[in-house]
Amino acid sequence: PKPIIVQKANTTTASAQVAFSHTAALASDDRVLSAALAQAGIPRAQSFASAATLAQGFCLPPVRGNRLVIASRSGGHAVVAADLAAAAGFDLAPIPADFLAHVQSLNRADVITLTNPLDLGAITDFRISGQVMQEALRRLDMDALLLIQTFGMGTETALTLELGRRVQQTAGELGKPVAFCAFSHREQVDRLRAELDIPVFAEVEGAIEALAASRDHYARQARAQLLALPAPSEARPHEVEALLCRDGALGADLALGLLAAYGVPTAEWAVVDSVEGALVAAGAIGYPVALKVLSPDIVHKSDVGAISLDIEDRETLRGAFTDLLARVRGQAPDLDLRGVLVQRMAHGGREVILGGRRDPAFGPVVMFGLGGIYAEVFRDVTFRLAPLSRADAEEMVAEVRSVGLLRGARGQAASDIDAVVEALLALSELMLACPEVSEIDVNPLVVFERGAVAVDSRAVIAVPVT
Repeated sequence: PKPIIVQKANTTTASAQVAFSHTAALASDDRVLSAALAQAGIPRAQSFASAATLAQGFCLPPVRGNRLVIASRSGGHAVVAADLAAAAGFDLAPIPADFLAHVQSLNRADVITLTNPLDLGAITDFRISGQVMQEALRRLDMDALLLIQTFGMGTETALTLELGRRVQQTAGELGKPVAFCAFSHREQVDRLRAELDIPVFAEVEGAIEALAASRDHYARQARAQLLALPAPSEARPHEVEALLCRDGALGADLALGLLAAYGVPTAEWAVVDSVEGALVAAGAIGYPVALKVLSPDIVHKSDVGAISLDIEDRETLRGAFTDLLARVRGQAPDLDLRGVLVQRMAHGGREVILGGRRDPAFGPVVMFGLGGIYAEVFRDVTFRLAPLSRADAEEMVAEVRSVGLLRGARGQAASDIDAVVEALLALSELMLACPEVSEIDVNPLVVFERGAVAVDSRAVIAVPVT
């Protein structure tokens, strides 16, 4: 299939107002759109100029990996290119000693060091530079070449054209992508574009962006051919049907039950309506426990003091239960109270958030990010469309800025990332199998060195009208 490049407007409040007047109210959440495009290997351009640059990259042979060689007549451009390449996920391919010896035999200046980027500044003869680039394409273990050429008018333009034709011929014979980045007077660069059959880039940033887009697109294509998405369940668990026949919000107890039915581990819990019931439940679950008020009127329990943590024994539980209800009723006398959740405490893990929602354009979407009470403050989250493959789930975990906390920071033990991946896959299956679920949050999922448990959840059910 041919590559697709997308540039989408209507990403701000101002443009959304204009879009509404043109019957464009179905615009999807921009973060979900970006996730959908990335998941499909479709690059997203942020401007018309960026779209043109990306299109240039797709005129080259496919970039099949991360190994990049940079060659430049300008040391400054080479350093900038190396930084941009690293930021784009490229590895600078090592240059072996025998190739360096070959370059030195052509130049005899003995000033080029064994490094990548390869500094061609000491080679004043552009014809020798062309030979070096041809040999580099033939002999070096690379997935792409970035050639940065600075030149003047007159003879240097003609020699640069000759260099470009040499590189163009060899790259075509070998099927290797070469991003040719030219710095000169505009008229001279335009002449290169007119007379060469390969794209000529005007900026190092654009050349790197184009190579990275090609790499990501073809990597996604190759992976899609190898990966099998999980097969959807033929039948829903019987305990789920009763949960999905009611419109509106599900409390933590019902939402946790829904998660458990699809394989998301949950901290053991029970719902009670009296202190005596809480004592019995805590005795069965085991101390320490937490108490959480169940009410459709409460969105964030911590905001209204509707939670009591680390209750160690029976006497503490008696007082905590009474204080909890008094505190909540004092703030909200008309609260629709549905009971109190008694739950085993989950100590010592990292808190992450999992979520799902039904996007009007793309359908079921799964979210992952930094969890806890500050999830909405830091907004360190990433999205994918369901169904998720295991690779999708692993990418989601790796993408968030706070992944270092899960991998183990400052000498702390690493958390069980595989358990997070399994929970994401289970949530993906839930969102596919239960179209009645319009939204669901798992916040937090507490991740330990081994295993993970969901300790709080909330879901919204929208029963389809028949």
